[in-house]
This record gives sequence, structure tokens and C-alpha cells, in this order.
Amino acid sequence: MTAKRVYFFSGTEYVRFDSAINNVPSGYPRDTVSMWGGLPANISAAFYRGKGRAYFFAGSQYYRYTVLRNAVDAGYPKPIAGNWPGMSDIGFDTDLDAAVNWGNGKVYFFKGTQYARYDLPSDKTDTGYPKPIAGNWPGVSGTGFENGIDDAVNYGNGKVYFFRGDKYLRLDLVSKGVDAGYPKPIAGNWPGVYTSGISAALEWPYAEVAPGGFNVPTARSGCQLVAAGGGNNRGGEQFLMNVDFHEPAHPVTCAVGEYRQYVRGTFITNGILRTHQLTTGPAGAAVNMLPAPPAGSAGDNFLEDGVPSARMGGTGDFNYGHRLDTRGVATDVYQPDRLEGCQYRGFDFPSVTGPPGITYNISLDFRGDAIDFATGNEVLNTANWSVNCSGTL
Repeated sequence: MTAKRVYFFSGTEYVRFDSAINNVPSGYPRDTVSMWGGLPANISAAFYRGKGRAYFFAGSQYYRYTVLRNAVDAGYPKPIAGNWPGMSDIGFDTDLDAAVNWGNGKVYFFKGTQYARYDLPSDKTDTGYPKPIAGNWPGVSGTGFENGIDDAVNYGNGKVYFFRGDKYLRLDLVSKGVDAGYPKPIAGNWPGVYTSGISAALEWPYAEVAPGGFNVPTARSGCQLVAAGGGNNRGGEQFLMNVDFHEPAHPVTCAVGEYRQYVRGTFITNGILRTHQLTTGPAGAAVNMLPAPPAGSAGDNFLEDGVPSARMGGTGDFNYGHRLDTRGVATDVYQPDRLEGCQYRGFDFPSVTGPPGITYNISLDFRGDAIDFATGNEVLNTANWSVNCSGTL
């Protein structure tokens, strides 16, 4: 595993390093305050904890940031003192230099020439800390990094990087020792990243679909006619959308994996083309599903599948797979919980409902995507299928 993105903060701004291109994309640096909802400009340390949340530290305060919301959570900032047990006792409740999640339930905090180890499962500082950096991190002594580090990054590939001034070290995740040939200059080795003056760094989470975990659609019923209650019948096809994300190594996390479904086509009853409303569009009103385009058309006519607020009792739109839609729609769930669960389970029954005797024709195309929300809705897996049913209710 390799972190897809790493954010480096310096003063009031930041850059995003993308491992796929081994560079910082155009458009950076950017202003921290205006781009990170609720964060201050003076970030001094940060780490990704898992479960879709990152933590940022500034002075004596910290901020919890939810990736799905792209914003600081309500009620923050809070003081480090009293909320990170044991940190005040060792003088680590203000002006932290760096933090890094080791991926094994431990987070290391650095301040000056010392460091502390924090246990996430028990939510407290381990006993016996702080300790001096010198003598406890093999190969660090004599590099200048024993006098303090500016930030640290767990790159997800078995390596952790320490940055100080205009240089960096690469450490092995298992031995915690410095690899041969380091330190090296930041310049020329981290294209586009600040060559000095880095104040904080954060490996950004990303999603992965588990091997064999994309089963969309599955359990297709084929065209069927069923009783719908009230003397009505329902004709169409049922299917399931099952996606399993997994968390093989830090910073891969289920919490930022989502499902999206798109649809196009027509519903016809008694020979009349029916309008089918989807969810709210950019103009703020429900949009109508579009028919399949003619061959050779530039657009594909797919629109996101869902139910507009009016058909949800005025409680807001419903879209498949959106984790922040927490109303508990029984046909669209994440297990064991919606915000963090690794299993997505969806159900759909595109159909026509009405009294016996109505003729119907359903001609629909679907696309289902497993996406990585944290990297800008990157499509991880995709499937296309059609539902074509006709008959008499």
C-alpha cells in the first residue's frame, strides 16, 4: 500500500503531493483556512486516526476533522489537556511538533528532543514516556533529527518519513530504524513540496474494494409480476448491490468508500411515456430521468439514481450509497454502521405499480460505481447492466 495523497502544511498554506504522479498537481499552494473547513492557519501536527477522521493540532488545541464532511466536527477545537489522557502529565499538551500514526494502534507525538507514544485502543499515553529521540530511533542520532522533527508521514508502504528543515529521513516501519543513505534533501526528491519550513504533514486516507468484493448487480430476479397490496400488482426486476471495502493497512479505510448508482431509460404504461423524477439537480429541483441517447451521441444521459424529497415525505433526497444519508433507509445500508462500515448492501426494484390490466414496458440502463470519496470520487470498480421488462399488470 502507498498513500495516494499527502498534505504538507507550511505557515498559512498547504500543498497536496500525489504519489501517482510523484508531484504536486497544478493549483498549489492553497490557503489552509479557506480550503479546510474550520481549521486554523497555524497547524503544527496532524495524523489520520482511521474511521474517516483526522486530527490536527495547533498550540494547546486540537481539531477533529471528518473526511466525508470535509470539515471540522461540531464542538471543536478542544484543549489537548483533559482530552488526551497523560499528555498534560508529560508536557505534551501544547506546541507539538509532529504526530504520526504507526498503523498498529500507536501514535507517536514529537516535541523538541522528546517523543511520546499514545495508545489508541485504550485512549491514553503509554507509561514510561516521554523519551529522548536520541538513542531510541536507530540511526537518527547524528543526523540532526535527534534535536527535533518538523513532521512525519506514514506512507503506507512500510516506510515512515521524518522531515526537518530542508532534509528528510526514511525509516522502516518494523525496525523503526533509518534506511541507508539518509538524510536526503527534500528538494529534488519531493517535487513540488516545500523545500523547508514544513509545519505539519498528513497522509490522506483512501478506499479499496476487497478482493472479490464488488458484486453489482447480484441476485437478479429476472422480470417478475408480484402482488403490491391494495389490489395492485408490480412488474419489474429486483436486484442487489453488494460492495465490500476493506482495511488492509494504514491509511486504507472503509469509511471513505461509497457506492453510486446511475440510470437512464424509459417507463411506458398503456403506450404513454411516463416522467420519472430523480433527485435534486444543480438548479435545486428534481430532475427527470433521460432516455438512452441515440447511437453516436456525445453524452451518455446517465443521471444519479435516487428518490426526490417529495417521494420521501419531504425529508430530503435519497441517493444510493451516500454515507451521510443516515435516515436508515432499509434498502441501502452499510454494515455494521453507516459512517464506518465496510459492507454496503443495496436493494432496488425498478418497476411499474398499478391495478391489473395496465400494460407496461420498462427499458432501463444502469451503472454502478464503487468510489473513493477521499480522492475526489475516484471510480474503483464499475458495472453496467440493463433491465428490460414488459407485460400486463
